Amino acid sequence: MSDYVRWRAETDTILKDRYAIDLEDVGTEEDSLVAAWRAGESSTEYVERFALKYDLDPVSLYRAARA
Repeated sequence: MSDYVRWRAETDTILKDRYAIDLEDVGTEEDSLVAAWRAGESSTEYVERFALKYDLDPVSLYRAARA
């Protein structure tokens, strides 16, 4: 498995775990993902930047509110 494929899978997992969406839901062009990976952005950094840009609330907020 290439480093990029691993990075992409990790990014997808983080999105699912934190925001209950995946890269398909996000709709980001593959070129944009590749550019982030080539720039050395970690999967976590990418997800945090994306969440900040689109003002996403983590699912943990909703889980806590229901408890």
